[in-house]
Amino acid sequence: MEDDKKNVIKFIGIMIIYILLSALGIFGQVGMALMPIVSIPFALYCMKNKMTLQFHIIFHIVVSASIYLMMQNVLGILIYIVSVVAPAYMILYLYKQRLTLPNMIMYGGLLLSGIAFVYFAVMKGIGFDFEAQFGAVLDTITKEFSMTLENVISMGNTTGVNISELQATAAQTKELVAISMETLKAFYPAIVVSQIIICFGISIMIFNTLARRKVKGLPSTGQILEYRLSKVAVVLLMIAMVLTDTSNSSSNEILLLALNLMSFLTNFFEITGALSLIALLRNTAVGRGIKLLGYVGIVLLFILSPYLLMFYGCLDAIFNYRKVSIVV
Repeated sequence: MEDDKKNVIKFIGIMIIYILLSALGIFGQVGMALMPIVSIPFALYCMKNKMTLQFHIIFHIVVSASIYLMMQNVLGILIYIVSVVAPAYMILYLYKQRLTLPNMIMYGGLLLSGIAFVYFAVMKGIGFDFEAQFGAVLDTITKEFSMTLENVISMGNTTGVNISELQATAAQTKELVAISMETLKAFYPAIVVSQIIICFGISIMIFNTLARRKVKGLPSTGQILEYRLSKVAVVLLMIAMVLTDTSNSSSNEILLLALNLMSFLTNFFEITGALSLIALLRNTAVGRGIKLLGYVGIVLLFILSPYLLMFYGCLDAIFNYRKVSIVV
């Protein structure tokens, strides 16, 4: 009886947390950036406490009604479903399947990406285009950068600098920035998918660390350093690179697909390469000072020369130097 009272108190407490989050405006458009991190409290509660279907329905009805009363529209409820309900139940399902952490992160992240794109399509249908907003931000950056360069040229007129050379350099810089911004627009799907998978990965790591304190048999967090990407991913990356190099049409759908696939796989081979180096360094019998310098070196390599990490990640996928058994 005492346990039932505690469970009811916890149930009400977790419900109040989401009501307070709605009062803070978390379930507005900006709140999508916190997807799926805001799902962790509910997922933890469900993992540690058994709830009947009736209690699940009551919970979501009360929270959804509170969101509607505070926001006076149904969009907040839609965001709640996308950023809390779907990720939470996905986490619980993935744990029920007893998958490894790397596979949970990849499968769950891809599924959530699909849900997010459905949400984007619904929002576009009612007049809010996320991709157009992303493009508008990049256009603003390009415009502001051009204005800054114009100001620099104007200042050069008063300082005796060779204006013709300055203008030529400014024109080349403007062109480079414009091309970079247009490239980012083309990479929009890959950016969204990569961001969601990374955020879902962070959420899984936080969830797993907290849940392991009371729930036995959960995966070790060390699994994040004990995986490699599939050889199929290497083949797909090579195909995407070939298609990108051989196509001349920037509007070609196949080219756009190849660009996004290449960007997505490049990001994850870089991350995998960095994690595999960290795993090797962690298992090396050297002093802590040397290991610390090595970790710093890996971070610098990730920032300054990520393609080397991508290349190493590809080699790790093909030859499996570390002899790991987890394949994503």
